[in-house]
Amino acid sequence: MRKLTCVLIGVVAIVFCGACTRDDATSCIREEHISTKRTVLIYMAASNNLNFYGFDDADIAEMEEGIDGVRDLTNCNVLLYIQKGRGVQREQPVLRKLIRSKEPGSSSYIGEWEDVKVYPMQNSVSVEVMEQVFIDAYTEFKADQNGLILWSHADGWLEGTPQSHTRWYGEDQLNGISYKMD
Repeated sequence: MRKLTCVLIGVVAIVFCGACTRDDATSCIREEHISTKRTVLIYMAASNNLNFYGFDDADIAEMEEGIDGVRDLTNCNVLLYIQKGRGVQREQPVLRKLIRSKEPGSSSYIGEWEDVKVYPMQNSVSVEVMEQVFIDAYTEFKADQNGLILWSHADGWLEGTPQSHTRWYGEDQLNGISYKMD
C-alpha cells in the first residue's frame, strides 16, 4: 500500500510538474523566485488526532520519497503550509517549499523542505488565516496556474444537503477548543 501511495504521489507530481518548461527569466518576483507554470499549495491543518496518529508525517514522507520520480521542479512550486500538534506539543505553523536534492551516495533524489515563512500561533482553519496563507503562497510564488490540496478532517459536501452546518473542513485544536471552518 505504501509503495502504491508513493507511486501515486510521483504520478501526480509528474502531471502537475513534468510538462513544465522554464519560462523567460525576466518574469521574476525576486531573483530566486521565477514565475512558473504551476504552484500547488498543500494546506495541512494537523492540530488534531491526525497528527497524534502520525498521518501527517507519513504523508509528508511520501511526498519527499515521491519526488524521485519527478524529472524537473524548476517550473513548478510545491508548497506546504502545516500547523500541527496540540496543547504543549503545538508547533509554530510554517509555509515550506519542496526542493529536490541528490541523495548522498546514490543516483536517487529526495525531497527536502525549505522554510519560506514562519507564522505566529494561530487557528489554521479561520478564514482570515487561510486567506493570508493563500496570499503569501500565491504572491510569493506566482504561477500561470494555482492548485490547492486541503488536508485535514472534513465532513463532505453532499449534494442535496441544504444545511450548511453539515459541511465543514479542517479541525484545529487551539487552547483546548476545537475549531472547524464552516
